[in-house]
Amino acid sequence: MEARSPRASETTLSAACRTRGGLVGPIQRISALMSIEKVYLKLILIYMTTSFGNWAVQRCLEAAATPEERRKIVNCMRGRVVDLATNCYGCHVLQKTRDCEEDIRLLIISELLLGDPALTLVNKHASHV
Repeated sequence: MEARSPRASETTLSAACRTRGGLVGPIQRISALMSIEKVYLKLILIYMTTSFGNWAVQRCLEAAATPEERRKIVNCMRGRVVDLATNCYGCHVLQKTRDCEEDIRLLIISELLLGDPALTLVNKHASHV
């Protein structure tokens, strides 16, 4: 795979969402977002920390047809939850996981508590997670 900057990939993702999702109905839009999620699964952690990418990942979490699809996205977060929580865009993705299954919520909470809880409690972004 060719090395690309996060900004270039984000632009590609944005264009794909507009092209695939802008002129079709809700069912096709969900299908398009899920296909985008499959293509960009390896880069999804980068997307979680960008202005448009966090929105796209949140939509993928919402559009996931099964809990397994949501777990694929959340597995990309393993070991990086505190970094995401303290990021101004990543915290939005973590907030969206509150609407997911209980085991996903417990994974997020346990990682937040594993490190230094004081760091996340006083951080202006992480305090919302």
